[in-house]
Amino acid sequence: MRFPIKRIFIAIVPDRKTIRSLSDSITEYQCESWAKNVNWVKSQNLHITLKFIGDVDDNRLNEIIDMIEKSLSEFEGFTVTTEKILIFPNRKKPHVIGVGLSNDKLVKLANRIENSLIKIGIKKEKRKFKGHITLGRFKNNFLFQDSVTDHIQTSVFYVKNVIVYKSVLKPDGPQYFIEKKVELKK
Repeated sequence: MRFPIKRIFIAIVPDRKTIRSLSDSITEYQCESWAKNVNWVKSQNLHITLKFIGDVDDNRLNEIIDMIEKSLSEFEGFTVTTEKILIFPNRKKPHVIGVGLSNDKLVKLANRIENSLIKIGIKKEKRKFKGHITLGRFKNNFLFQDSVTDHIQTSVFYVKNVIVYKSVLKPDGPQYFIEKKVELKK
């Protein structure tokens, strides 16, 4: 019997206040001359990706969830602060516009997840983790020459859980469905 394949990633969702603030920032950015070259993220999809896993079946998904629960059982919740706007990998070949985040515990959380999943055969990410929230993705072959006004309002939010999401790609953008919410220690 074949199980359906699911596209999986692990993420943190900011609180409502932070999402509202980031949505307001996106609205301001959409007035900029370069904004037509960006596919903007819908407010309900704003998140911090800790680990993209990709396509897995239900058996593998259960194994991943078990490992995440086990590895995070003693990991305490923490606060994260939104910082300045980021464009990466660089302005000459921009792919993403996002907002940077500060807190060393965020990096430790991502590393804990990464290292635990290696134990069950999930490939290690080649790039170093850079905590951010994607606001939009630049369309192909766009050369970014404009300056970017930093419309980001600093926001602080508490991370109390990690979510294992299924992503379903649709013509009007991805839809995310919670597979498991893993609570952090209080």
